[in-house]
Amino acid sequence: MTSLSGLESLTSLGGDLKIFDSNALVSISALSNLTSVGGHLSIESNNILTSLTGLESLTSIDGELNVAYNASLTNLCALYNVNLTGDLLEIHENTLLSMETAYALETRLRDNGFTGTSTITNNNGVGQVVCDEGYKGSLTGPYLLLLD
Repeated sequence: MTSLSGLESLTSLGGDLKIFDSNALVSISALSNLTSVGGHLSIESNNILTSLTGLESLTSIDGELNVAYNASLTNLCALYNVNLTGDLLEIHENTLLSMETAYALETRLRDNGFTGTSTITNNNGVGQVVCDEGYKGSLTGPYLLLLD
């Protein structure tokens, strides 16, 4: 399966959403109308998925968020509007995702109200993906962006 075609009308899910263990999935854009997940969101072991484009409308996850073992994932921008009410955020073992990008999502989720525990390890990419363009909240504090 290369896409999640057929799920375009899904707006909310009462339980867990697991996007798991695919060597062919290249797009989750069919989830573009999804606004809430009532349980955990787990995106794991999708070897050629490069982004989470399609989850930009997602504003609520009531369980844990786990993004792990995605060999080609380089950004997490689509999750910037999420209010994570669960008690755990895990971002680990994503080969091309940088630690800076993972920490940037954690910061955004905390700005959105997340108070749980975070485990962010072994994301081996280089550089930070900046993705404030779609952010719908407010920015506070001084920010300095240095470009090479």
